[in-house]
Amino acid sequence: MQGHAGKKKLGVYSSKTGVWTHGVVWDNPLSVSRFPRSIFFNRMLHFSSDNNLVVAIDVEGNHRVIRGPMPDSARGVPNVYLSRGQLHLANGSVSELSIWALEDFSSENWTLKHSVSHLQLLGTEYSMFAGNYRVISIHPEHNVIFIVCEQLYMLSGPSLTKLMSYEMDSRELRFICDLEWGCRTPYLPYVPLLSEPLADGQ
Repeated sequence: MQGHAGKKKLGVYSSKTGVWTHGVVWDNPLSVSRFPRSIFFNRMLHFSSDNNLVVAIDVEGNHRVIRGPMPDSARGVPNVYLSRGQLHLANGSVSELSIWALEDFSSENWTLKHSVSHLQLLGTEYSMFAGNYRVISIHPEHNVIFIVCEQLYMLSGPSLTKLMSYEMDSRELRFICDLEWGCRTPYLPYVPLLSEPLADGQ
């Protein structure tokens, strides 16, 4: 996706022809970050925008704007994910992390699935990361979120970056691995698609 003068251009790739097309232009004043977290669901690309909005657009340029559950004054832009066939938002406030689900895709009624304070999430062992972590993914089939914690030692020195998982049902945080120095967003989760090609090649 590219943006210029309020217009967004969406590139569409056809797995049947192996060719990119760039004919979808969306003229909308909404601001989109440089690396928006996006997911493809119900034949539409969904991504977060400012002002507590989720934007969905299809290959013909038709779009839908879904208002998120957070107040307009909430800090930052919540990321959008797909888990168990539902859209999810992860939002970090000053004091806690909240996970929301859009259980009915035809509505704008979000359900709070989980909330946890930064201290409860990280515990005393990792409390140094309370203001320096972000959700990078939600498991597609389980109530598990993945977070990256980063602690800068100094402006020009090495950083300590850890990948962790958090099980929402048991409220258990698990260390996965240390990431190499210089790891930065966006982090792209790898989810293998173990299915037969679609009949229409899309």
